[in-house]
Amino acid sequence: MKSSFADKIRYNASKIFNQQTASLDDLTISVDKFTVPREIRKGVFHREYEKQERHLIRTLDLSPSDRVLDLGTCVGVVAITAAKLVGSKNVQTHEANPALEPIIRKNFALNNVDPALHMVAVTKDGRDIELHLQKRVFSSSVFPRDSKGAISVKSVAISDIINAFGPTIISMDVEGAEAEIVDATDFPGVRAAMLEVHPHVIGELKAKAVLDRFASLGFLERNRMGDTYLFTR
Repeated sequence: MKSSFADKIRYNASKIFNQQTASLDDLTISVDKFTVPREIRKGVFHREYEKQERHLIRTLDLSPSDRVLDLGTCVGVVAITAAKLVGSKNVQTHEANPALEPIIRKNFALNNVDPALHMVAVTKDGRDIELHLQKRVFSSSVFPRDSKGAISVKSVAISDIINAFGPTIISMDVEGAEAEIVDATDFPGVRAAMLEVHPHVIGELKAKAVLDRFASLGFLERNRMGDTYLFTR
């Protein structure tokens, strides 16, 4: 993670004085050292946290006629950005890890937005899943990679979410679950999809299959930053 000397000074000072919030673009994000994981706090202070998603979503010329579905809320940066662009009533976001809910809701309040938050996983069929918890809380996944334990989490089928909400834009960062989700829907009504693939979790072949699936549905790769892709159709 590249950062300036000033960013390092800001981060170190925040630990000493327990700074409560920090700016990220036009967002205000909680950086309370007692509740927010260290990796996220560092990412915010170094301006690297969700950098790709923050940039790509702003290239879409979003308007209040759009409806944004955000899968994998984490601490809410994409959902908040979307809510500022299209209005809270036009944003729905899903997060499987219950430990993140207080941080998400705090960040929503700090930014005066209120997207519909659903603390459930997203799957192809709505079955309960085992969420494998990671030390890096934002890396918790349905895959057991060096897990420090697992919890049972309810889920909602992706097709049911799309049919009920009617998104025009989808953002997806679901730590490998993309391999299952993209095969379960044709994304009706969706004009753009922002997706982070996780080849280190699902393997290169499955990651390529995810990208091929979008191509088969008529999506074109419009931009890419690392493993984060922006597709439009």
